[in-house]
Amino acid sequence: MARGRNVRYIGVDESVWHLHGEMMGQEGVWLTSLAGFYHPVRVPIMLTPAYMRGAIPGDPKTDVSRIGMKIFTSANSALEWEGIESQWWNAWSDEKDGGFLEVENLSAPETGSVANAGTRRLPVRLERWPEDPFDYEPEEEMDWTMPVISYSPGWQGVTVTSSYIGTGLGSITMANPGDLEGWPHFTGEPVDGTILPDGIDGNGVDVGVVPLPEMDPAEGDWLVVTDQMEVPIENTANTQVAARLAGLLFKNPIPPGTDPVAVPITTGATETTVRFYLTPLYRRPWG
Repeated sequence: MARGRNVRYIGVDESVWHLHGEMMGQEGVWLTSLAGFYHPVRVPIMLTPAYMRGAIPGDPKTDVSRIGMKIFTSANSALEWEGIESQWWNAWSDEKDGGFLEVENLSAPETGSVANAGTRRLPVRLERWPEDPFDYEPEEEMDWTMPVISYSPGWQGVTVTSSYIGTGLGSITMANPGDLEGWPHFTGEPVDGTILPDGIDGNGVDVGVVPLPEMDPAEGDWLVVTDQMEVPIENTANTQVAARLAGLLFKNPIPPGTDPVAVPITTGATETTVRFYLTPLYRRPWG
């Protein structure tokens, strides 16, 4: 028998609020309604040339996710309720995606095993502060309707990791269990001659490589973020190492549903460690 789903909010101050499930209301806040968080908002794109019957369909674009939350705050005394209200609103922001909605799907057997459990989280903020519902002076409870928005839609799953230790030509395991394309991160030590894979195709075959620029050991370890919307490479010393890529960028994400596959990687003559990280993205909080 399924044990149900836990819904939590992780605040911008890293506080944890159990809104629904096994420990719901532990902090004095209950989730009473949640809408708009299951299916992504997809907007169809089409081209309609003159004199053409119908239109040419294109890939839909994903819009922001707007989530309607209704919550209920309650306490044993008016003083305690004021404290809960203060802590709850301090856990939210309308300026940054510092908070997360987190859903834990516990489809485990009655034995209590959570082997099949999965946790996914969505970065959220308040679209606007809710209107005050006070038509009376509250004492120990209050209902709130909260307009929540995610500008980076996609439920984040458990991060996939692997590493390569060695010299010269080797391989590193890459995967993407999510149902959306993923852009991996790599970290490593400042060793010259490192060449990273630039994505893999649906058949698990690498489709390109990107050689990293010369590294100065004094600059410290490096971080590569292959997403084209981010700075491609940084280091511990925070130097202008990205400029040394001379405009060379990673072009290929890892397709959704990619099983673990060994992909070629090259390092220099000095033994080093290169690590692969990918946080898979899903369209829905479960399923």
